[in-house]
Amino acid sequence: MISQKTSAFQKAVLARIPFEACPDCEQAGYDLAETFKKLEKTVLLQNQLRDQVHLWRDGREVNPFGG
Repeated sequence: MISQKTSAFQKAVLARIPFEACPDCEQAGYDLAETFKKLEKTVLLQNQLRDQVHLWRDGREVNPFGG
């Protein structure tokens, strides 16, 4: 059975900083992640420019690779 209740769905946000991002755009990606950390349960920030991944659950950063 598929639930149609929005409360049954877990929302997540992905902020991606592209490979050729300028410094202002890179900062905007981090600012966006900071904003959503306060609003959503799960936030993933992928910084392609610096080959980094950051994951937050319930406002706390966790290691996405479990190590």
